[in-house]
Amino acid sequence: MYPLDFIRGLLGTKICITMRDSTEYRGVLRMFDEHINLIISNIADAPKEVLFLRSENVLSICEG
Repeated sequence: MYPLDFIRGLLGTKICITMRDSTEYRGVLRMFDEHINLIISNIADAPKEVLFLRSENVLSICEG
């Protein structure tokens, strides 16, 4: 399985993203592009409704 196929399978589901600075975001994956820049919504413990995460700062992505 290729990374883009894995992420495509996560669209619309709740995910956990760990950033390079150890920050964790939990929310619903709404969109991504070929560079794996991510847009998530329904973020737990965040003041924003929608968040854009640049791929170069993402360390890991998992379900949940």
